Amino acid sequence: MKPRPRASRKSRLPRPTYVCRKEALRGSQLANDRLAKRLAVHTSKWENFDWDLEAFGVPVSNHGYSLLVVSLRQGFWQVINKDFQRRVGWIVNRLDGMSFMFHTRHSALRRDLIEHFFREWNTRADVLTHAAREGNDIFQDRIGQEPNDIFSLYMYCVIDCGFDGGVSTAGVGVGCWIDVGRVSRTYRKPSSGDVVWAEVYSAAFSINSAAVTNAEMSAIEHIIDVLPRAVSTYFELEIL
Repeated sequence: MKPRPRASRKSRLPRPTYVCRKEALRGSQLANDRLAKRLAVHTSKWENFDWDLEAFGVPVSNHGYSLLVVSLRQGFWQVINKDFQRRVGWIVNRLDGMSFMFHTRHSALRRDLIEHFFREWNTRADVLTHAAREGNDIFQDRIGQEPNDIFSLYMYCVIDCGFDGGVSTAGVGVGCWIDVGRVSRTYRKPSSGDVVWAEVYSAAFSINSAAVTNAEMSAIEHIIDVLPRAVSTYFELEIL
């Protein structure tokens, strides 16, 4: 009896790959551990966070998901790309100019004007980026459109901003928002719990780029470009 000829290597069907239950559980456990670590880091940084409302100047907070963009701006990582060198330099000069003319400062002790947030706590900007990637551009500018009696009853004291950029098969989107916080003029020493927040600006738009870092850099650039107008409007200072 002649042996059956073996099939050629090219005609062999690929063997199906199976993932055992133990490996699947291990993967989900790693994902849960990663999320738990992110939660612990975020909680340790922001659980007891309190805005400094007594020091001189305008407290401002900008936060986004991109650790790369935040680290480049803070000077922790070297900027090698020539285009990013120019753009990071513009952001730094803009922030310095705002600090000189508007007396903007960090939100509290040991904080920075631009800080890193994990995506789980940056959902507002993330939703805007998804809207931009789907072709839904949003520009809502309500800076200075409050009733006149608001300024007589309340005192604006803080500004909070968020930004994000994202890339998908649908496109590249940029999202950002600006909130202003006010307290009643009857408070002598207001705390963070007394602050009433209101969104005054939000934007979502697409850009022609394939790099997520470029989208995130465009988001913070847009925030820094609009921020001086918000500060000058609510804090009655000279516009930059």
